[in-house]
Amino acid sequence: MSKDKLQDSQSAQQNGKRPIPLETLPEPSTDHDDLIAVEAEVVPSGPKRSSNRWLRVGAVGILLAVGLGGITFFRRQTVVPQSKSPTVEQNLPTILPVETVTVERVSSYSISQSYTGIVEAQRTSELSFEQSGLLLSLAAKEGDQVAQNAVIGRLDTRQLQAQRQGLIAQKQQAQATLTELQNGPRQETIAATRALLTQEQARLRELQAGPRVENIDAARSRVRDLEEQLELARLQTQRRRDLYAEGAISREQF
Repeated sequence: MSKDKLQDSQSAQQNGKRPIPLETLPEPSTDHDDLIAVEAEVVPSGPKRSSNRWLRVGAVGILLAVGLGGITFFRRQTVVPQSKSPTVEQNLPTILPVETVTVERVSSYSISQSYTGIVEAQRTSELSFEQSGLLLSLAAKEGDQVAQNAVIGRLDTRQLQAQRQGLIAQKQQAQATLTELQNGPRQETIAATRALLTQEQARLRELQAGPRVENIDAARSRVRDLEEQLELARLQTQRRRDLYAEGAISREQF
């Protein structure tokens, strides 16, 4: 028995453990000579035991923290969807339409590139109205495409329309005057001149019948003057008519 104690003590010292003394039991009173062996429990030393205890406490704390975190995460996952009142459509998977492309062998490919800049026309021209006035509407703005002869703006033409009507009236009056001149002098003027000529001719005949020669000569001279005045009036009228037709004189001068 002492030998076994010595071996256990040596093995405990080699393992860094404190040996525990063992007590031997008294010999049994029975007839058998068997010995009852008592197992020796090796108890770790003080510092080693305390470090193991702290490790166990730390492991338990970590397990508790992980468990609490998992419970909190699970509760959030279950509570938040209920507050949003999910529908059946929200739980369904989202289906995205796709376009299929057939793979083909090609010998070349093109690369498109985009750049940032300002597009300027090669040729520009400034447009304006022939006359100034009040702008009523503008059908196009900068950058719009317009076709040829398209109306892009309108002016207030009420004043121009009034001027146009006045010019039309003047044209009609000038046309009437031209027609009258083309038809010859007025019949009233010709009739008055003829009446005056007839009166003078009658006076001439009367004087020719009388005895006074000077009166006859005076009457003849007066008749010749009237005839010359009539011819001069005809020539002047014809000349003015020709000048007006050529545009050399105005209607007032005519």
